[in-house]
Amino acid sequence: MNKIAVIVCFILYTSFNEVNTSSPKHISVEVGKETGPYEVKCDYFKYFQVEVTDPCKDLRVQVIQSQGEPDLYVSRFPVLYPTERSLAWSSYDWGHENLTISTWDPNFEAGTYYIGVHAFCSEEVHTGNQDTIFTLLVESIAVEHPELEDVSGRTIQGNLIAEGYHYYRFCVPKECVSVNVRLDNCMDASECPTSYSYPEIGRASCRERV
Repeated sequence: MNKIAVIVCFILYTSFNEVNTSSPKHISVEVGKETGPYEVKCDYFKYFQVEVTDPCKDLRVQVIQSQGEPDLYVSRFPVLYPTERSLAWSSYDWGHENLTISTWDPNFEAGTYYIGVHAFCSEEVHTGNQDTIFTLLVESIAVEHPELEDVSGRTIQGNLIAEGYHYYRFCVPKECVSVNVRLDNCMDASECPTSYSYPEIGRASCRERV
């Protein structure tokens, strides 16, 4: 019985090591620098990793195709090798791929991102069974929000009706940081005869975790 147990454990350990050693190595790329060209054989993946340091900018990943049909998949830890089966970001348009991950995405944060480019092959597409050739560009770009503009470091002027609200947004660059918000209201009857309110100052701060 003991001999059988030892043999089974050895087989499982050997198989696990074979899977690990066969995993493809990630190619490190830099934000803002286009790299390549790279070539991927039909139905295979090529994997990259990139360090994103600016939490206040959207992340854009572009695959610029010159041959074949690339598909794009992006993930964060613990998914090191994103595929079509991963719960990750993806883009599979015809030709070039252009994927933007918004800072407003609840899964977005600074850190390491893993990028997989898959060479899609099929007789049903015009590229057929060609290997894929492409270059890769990862960029941090200005945030685009459909409704609210970024007011960080700016003075905003406006009027607000009684019991009404105005909404603004700004990015906090790290988990724990002091934030100062100043609100000045007009109190001079000669300058604003229809307005009356008291100025308020809001301040929020926290201590960084060790």
